[in-house]
Amino acid sequence: MAKLSQIPGKYIVLIAALAVLCFALSGYIQDKLDESKDFADGLRTEETAQNAEATDMNAVEANASSDLPFDLELAKLERIMGDPGAPIKITEHASLTCGHCANFHVNVFPMLKQDYIDTGKAYLVYSDFPLNAPALAASKLARCVPEEYYFDFIHMLFTLQKEWAYEPSYLNILTKKAQAYGLSQETIDACLTNKELENTMIERLKAVQALYNVNSTPSFVINNQELIVGSSNYEGFKAQLDAALEKINAEGGGMPPAAEPSEAAEGEAAQ
Repeated sequence: MAKLSQIPGKYIVLIAALAVLCFALSGYIQDKLDESKDFADGLRTEETAQNAEATDMNAVEANASSDLPFDLELAKLERIMGDPGAPIKITEHASLTCGHCANFHVNVFPMLKQDYIDTGKAYLVYSDFPLNAPALAASKLARCVPEEYYFDFIHMLFTLQKEWAYEPSYLNILTKKAQAYGLSQETIDACLTNKELENTMIERLKAVQALYNVNSTPSFVINNQELIVGSSNYEGFKAQLDAALEKINAEGGGMPPAAEPSEAAEGEAAQ
């Protein structure tokens, strides 16, 4: 084998140049792979947004009529997904402008729905916990769209959160989205300006804070007893949910109380 000292200088320079070239080429290839991954992630995000837009357009077709009146009593009712007779009650306390809440609805909730709600193991109660004016306005409008489209509207708002939640013209954007779900301008104005609906939502928020110490979103109360704070991925949430259920069952309290604690607290506050 030839020693390095025996190799002509021009070949050493050539070998060094080839090494530098290979190193640069490998870096270039890695950069392109990263770009491809980012592009694919972008496509998935865009597809999610397009699906939400499609839901919005489906709502336009399904609600061609824009003469739905404002119904205060209906707007104040609980919003439930699933069978209320299911053994597990999951109450979600969320703000429509909360980024972590949006992450839950886009990346975690579909699997939770598939594994627990669609199978009859659990039902979900959505509880408004608006943290700012845009979230409050969006929550009020959500309660004024046809009840059967409530969760579609909520999901759309979370999926397209960046389009409206941080915009100075959020009211105009929300108005257009509500109109797509069949609300007239008159109904939208009545919904947004109704103080009784607003006060009901705020009183429920205060009751939840007092009863369960909910101070951040998203937070989840299981069977009106155990609190779960936050949710970054489905595996972590499922582990927390199963642990909460195990604790509840160990204490002999598997079924949720018949009355909603927030409503009881409101009644006490009014007395």
